[in-house]
Amino acid sequence: MNLSRTHLGDGACSTLRLKIDGCNHTGAMTTLGCRCEVDGYEWEICLFYPWRFFSGDHRIALTLVFLSDAGANRHPSGSSAIVALLRAAEARSSGYIKNESMTVEYILVPSPNLPKHLGELLESKVGADVTFPVSGKSFAAHKNVLAARSPVFMAEFFGEMQEKSSGRVKIRGMEPSVFGAMLRFIYTDAVPELDRMETATANLAQHLVVAADRYQLDRLKVLCEQRLAFAIDTSTAATMLALAEQQGCSQLKVKCMEFIAGGSCENLDTVMKTEGFKDLMANSTTMMAELLVAAHGRKK
Repeated sequence: MNLSRTHLGDGACSTLRLKIDGCNHTGAMTTLGCRCEVDGYEWEICLFYPWRFFSGDHRIALTLVFLSDAGANRHPSGSSAIVALLRAAEARSSGYIKNESMTVEYILVPSPNLPKHLGELLESKVGADVTFPVSGKSFAAHKNVLAARSPVFMAEFFGEMQEKSSGRVKIRGMEPSVFGAMLRFIYTDAVPELDRMETATANLAQHLVVAADRYQLDRLKVLCEQRLAFAIDTSTAATMLALAEQQGCSQLKVKCMEFIAGGSCENLDTVMKTEGFKDLMANSTTMMAELLVAAHGRKK
């Protein structure tokens, strides 16, 4: 048996036409494969003939195997479920096999590019109908996009608390870099800055948590919590714990509690010497009580 492919593209999607020659095979299972590229990633389409399912049926079946970024070193790292096409015994009588050949057509739909397009809309400022002055820097945006993503913006622009001069809304208590990152998240559902493992990134994440809580951006809040969890150490644990308590970051709070109360005695001694821990002792007796309970439970 042989497997060949034809790639047809119309911009919106790609179509792979697989021609399987020599479909007169009735013995042991044959596996054939060919590679294709979709959205810059390389896949291998594998054909199994005949494939035996748990039901006992023998079918012609296909699966997709993810290889890697196109052009990168190829290391198979995952595959889709096996898709049954038709029973091997019925392949010929069904009319799909003609002249010992069968053609299978795959329609490959590209991944959504809405975040990319909305990001370009934000950058271009085309159609923007609101301006946000933030500590000397202005940001242009679109009310409908903001309202669709944030209940706070929805109420601010279209609810009872609608701004009188809603074409210009001054933002207080937030740095331009933080507001800009939040705005990009609203449009693109991503914060590329959080991917960098730097101290400045952790600082940004702390401020973004506050912004996310302020504008009820739950997914942004979770992303920031995940990033901050990687930044927990003896110098930051107490400060992070206070932040988690103030902003209602339950997952981050658990991670901080585990680090402080569940770590080594040396870790605990170092944390207790930090200004963050001293502030915690002075301002949050409830939090200190929780830490004592957690530490006591660990000793048991």
